[in-house]
Amino acid sequence: MDEIDLDQLDLDEDQITYLLRKVIFEIAQQQQELSSETLDDANENMGMINTIQEGEQTEEENGASETNPSSNIIIDPI
Repeated sequence: MDEIDLDQLDLDEDQITYLLRKVIFEIAQQQQELSSETLDDANENMGMINTIQEGEQTEEENGASETNPSSNIIIDPI
């Protein structure tokens, strides 16, 4: 993006106020979008962690161990 020479701009106080408000609004909107994406990612990660923990707990309850490696095989249905 090209640099703007602020000395050459002829803006009155109302125009500057409008531009500053617009910039602040845009920044707040982008921050909200980033926060929303971060929360979505965190929720997805928590879901994966819970699924892994549930699988480990199920393996423990079913007696899966290193002595019986076939009980550790997981088949993904197509």
